[in-house]
This record gives sequence, structure tokens and C-alpha cells, in this order.
Amino acid sequence: LKTDIIKEGYGQDLLNYAKKNFNLRKIYVNDQKTLVNSPSQFQQLLNVNSAVQRWAYGDERSWIIGDILHSKPATIRYSDKDTRVVVGTNAGFLHMFKGDYSGKQNPESWAFYPKELTGKLLINLKNNIEKKGNTSDHPYGVDGSIFVYTKDGNKDGNLTNSIKDKAIVFFGLRRGGQHYYALNVINPDKPKLLWSYKLPDNAQSWSTPKITYLHNKSGKKTLSMIIAGGYDTNKDANSTQDLNGTNIYAIDAVTGKQLWRLTKNKPINGKLTHSMPATVSILDSDSDGITDRLYVGDTGGNIWRADIVPKDNGNNKKTVSSGNNPKEITLFKVAQLGGTNGNDRRVFNRIDVVRTFYNNRKVDFLLIGTGTRPNPKGTTVKNKFYAIMDFKVHTQLATASDIKDYPIKNSQLAD
Repeated sequence: LKTDIIKEGYGQDLLNYAKKNFNLRKIYVNDQKTLVNSPSQFQQLLNVNSAVQRWAYGDERSWIIGDILHSKPATIRYSDKDTRVVVGTNAGFLHMFKGDYSGKQNPESWAFYPKELTGKLLINLKNNIEKKGNTSDHPYGVDGSIFVYTKDGNKDGNLTNSIKDKAIVFFGLRRGGQHYYALNVINPDKPKLLWSYKLPDNAQSWSTPKITYLHNKSGKKTLSMIIAGGYDTNKDANSTQDLNGTNIYAIDAVTGKQLWRLTKNKPINGKLTHSMPATVSILDSDSDGITDRLYVGDTGGNIWRADIVPKDNGNNKKTVSSGNNPKEITLFKVAQLGGTNGNDRRVFNRIDVVRTFYNNRKVDFLLIGTGTRPNPKGTTVKNKFYAIMDFKVHTQLATASDIKDYPIKNSQLAD
């Protein structure tokens, strides 16, 4: 079956603009703690020649925007007359597009190419398109989905370039690499690099950031990014335990510094032995505006729960220690749904948490489906959709005796 794809929209308008003005595009590369946007700096930081640079900017191209495979576009509303769209592509760029523009204008506000992708991605992509390389290899660039945090500090209904307002874009590379990035985009035409963070092992940065408030070691309410450990490519071909991606992280969302990390030895009833590419589900069980519980699945088919109970130091000052495995956090396995062969179920997606009642008892329903993202056509594994009932609805520092009925297993569930 041969299908034609109509090339239009942002892609066609950007192509039309770049044919004559490719070197006028604002393309940024991160240089240490800042962003730079000149063609010469692009060449220098990525170690590419002028031909590759010109090609990357759009010179003599039949199409510019790379494929958008896993990166989910996000919108930012600055005012009634100014909305922008942010999306990543596997050509290695994060693009910001204008929501309202004339078709004869440049639809792109700017593009950002993380230098950690290196110039090799561009060279390989250029060779593949020009059929000089192995065209069966699909390159990955900015492949992760985007989380946008906004705050209308002065409550005027708009996001302006002021001290009180905030607009921050968070994203990982997913199949493209091991990094996360945060860009300050309160000025939609001039982004600033807040930070980049590399996962400390060799896991890929699959887990979409969740932005929330946590207590830090000083008792300060801290805007934070919570991510799971990421994906170990061992799981592309095997069901064995993983060496990478077996952590849960909390990162200061403004500085990029790690607040704490839960490692494989933290759980009360077992160990984290399978990588965790899923997005973490967060819960504020006492409605105080600060996250105190987490749920996340792994590629072994397990569901994990973390309870965060800050130390009360008086004067309304609550603290959570920094570093690995803070004592103010407990972690345990809620459910064990995977196995081997036909039972090799894996959790790649975020768990939906529904707070409700069952037989007049408070309960948190955990809703999740299993599957294998690297092999979506596979039929040997009996994947299922689950509704797990967690009756421990109060956040607390659990002990072994508290969780004697966990983990919940398939044999205990109705089919």
C-alpha cells in the first residue's frame, strides 16, 4: 500500500522561509550553563563542518522538521493573542512554534539542539536522507514528552517577562539519550537554559517529568521534578533484571540539583531490579499542596509505592533529608503482576490513581495496563488491564508488619 503524505502546516511554512533565510533561524545550542545561537558556535560545539551546519539550518532541504515519534506537543498560552507550541523531533531539535502567524512569515520562534546529542546525529541523519548511510537505522533525538510549568504570579491572566510569572519547559531525550533539560521560556522569543541533568547510570531518560512541591532538607517548600529511573535497553531483547534505571529521583526544578534518590535497596519488601521508564504518579493525600505519596511501575510488572513523611521540627518547619534513601521516605512493592515467558508483563505508562469508596471503605484504585513498548506487535505475553485496590489510604512510614499483605499477586485478583 503506497500512501502520499501532504506536507503542510508548520513544516511547509518553515521550509518556505528557510529556503531563503535559513541562517536567520534562531537555533540554540547549550554551552555549559547558557544557550548560544550563532552558526559558527553551532559548528564549534557540535564539531561539524559548515555543510552540515547549513543542512541542519535548512539549506537545500526538501523537508526540515524531523519525525515526532514519542514527543507529545505542549502548548503555552502567554496571552489571548499569543499561544506557542513546543515539541521535540528525532532530528534532534526542540521547536517552539507561534500559534498565530501569517503564512508568509517564519512560524518558528526558535529551536534548541542539545549538544549532548553531538553532531553525529546530524551527520547520520543527513547521510540517511541523502541515501549515503544505513537508511534502516532510525535516529533518535529529542524523543521525550514535554511538561510545561506555568505560574501567573501577578494574576493578570497573562504570562509576561516579569519577576513573578514563570514558564518553564521540562523534557528528557527518551531513546535519544540520558539527559533531562529545563528551559526558562517566560520570554517566548529568547529561551534560557536553567539546567541539564544526566541520569547517573546508563538508563535512557524515558520518564516524563512531574513537577510538584516537596519539602527539602532545610524545611523549604521546593518546586521539584520527580522522575523514575528510566529505561535499560537490556529490555529490548531480554526479560532479565536490569543494571540501569532502578531508581526514583527528586530534582530541584529551578537549580537542577538532586534532592534525593531512592535506590534499588530502599524497598522494605524486595529490591528495585527492573528499569522504570514510566511516568511517576504523584498524590497529595492530605491536601496541603505538597506531594506525599508516589506510585510507579517497572519493566518487571511490579507496582511500587513511596510514602513521604517529613520530620516535624516545630515552628511549622518540616524537612526531608537529602542524598540516597532518606529516612523520611518508605518504599514498598504494592503489586507483583509480571513473570516469565507468557507472563512477562511490563509497565511503561503512568498509573492512574482514583480515590473513592468500596463497600463503605476508603480506597485508592490503581489503574494500569501492561505491555511492551519496544515490541508492540508481540503476542506471546498475556498483557492485561488492572484495577488494584490499595486500602492504605493514609500516608505513613510503613514497616514490614504494616505491609504483610503486600505485594498483591495475580492469583488474588478477579479475572
